[in-house]
Amino acid sequence: MIRDRLYYWERPMVTFAVENTLFRVPRKQFEQSPVFRDLFSLPLLGSQAEGSSDDRPIHLESINKDEFRSLLMVIYPENSERKRPDSQDEWLSILKLATMWEFDDIKERAIVESTKEMSQKTPLERIALAVKYNVPRWLLDAYTALVQQDNPLTRNEVDALGHETVYQLLQLREQSYREVSRYGNRYGSRNFQGVEGKIVRALYERFTDIGYRESIDTIPEPLN
Repeated sequence: MIRDRLYYWERPMVTFAVENTLFRVPRKQFEQSPVFRDLFSLPLLGSQAEGSSDDRPIHLESINKDEFRSLLMVIYPENSERKRPDSQDEWLSILKLATMWEFDDIKERAIVESTKEMSQKTPLERIALAVKYNVPRWLLDAYTALVQQDNPLTRNEVDALGHETVYQLLQLREQSYREVSRYGNRYGSRNFQGVEGKIVRALYERFTDIGYRESIDTIPEPLN
């Protein structure tokens, strides 16, 4: 094991092992997570406790050291080489760990920061992230993009979305044309007024499946 040069404190705190690297950091900030708070409350104390030394670190599986460093950059900004993460990939890594370990405040911040570049991802990528991290606004933005796009849905999109979702989205797309022709506007124009509310009402179950608790007539607030 090698000691990470940024996140390894000399005074006893808590020691983590991620891949081949040891991280030693103040324990207090990790107690904001109920996952770690429960771990720290286990009766085994002193030199035998997990995280008490390099010989007995807390092994963090299923993550890599770069993801962990990104999270530590937010938890301990005063000890970071950079003031803040500067890429969406870093913020998504932070979101992954904050969700896993229930750092609720950090999760909210990571969602807002990740949203800033979310439009660069495809609708399917946004839907996958919305479902993975329970972000209703990302789901709404992705569905809206699919309704408003000029190109027909691809086979990949149809297979990923499922037939019921595709049916509802196509109904809304068709409705955007009918509402224009009703008022005598030229063919090819489309009216998307109120489309977000229509999407929520048509696909409300998709939103509740990822934790949306507002009424069917409420639109998830923008995150920008």
